[in-house]
Amino acid sequence: MNATESNAVRRLARKCWGDVESAWKKEGARNAQERKEIYLRILSKYETKYHPIYTRRQLIYWMGVANGTLEDRH
Repeated sequence: MNATESNAVRRLARKCWGDVESAWKKEGARNAQERKEIYLRILSKYETKYHPIYTRRQLIYWMGVANGTLEDRH
């Protein structure tokens, strides 16, 4: 993956993570199960829309980098 592709998947992952966080607030997710359901629903939408270009694994990894859970190793 070159720098342009890497930046694009990072941007998409940040947008996806932002959508997840805003949905948690909007829908009032109070526990881990509710947050997980919202997270998976939004991730599935992104995966369906962008799957030929990016895999679910790439989105999850870069969302982890975006939210500070994972360290960028690239």
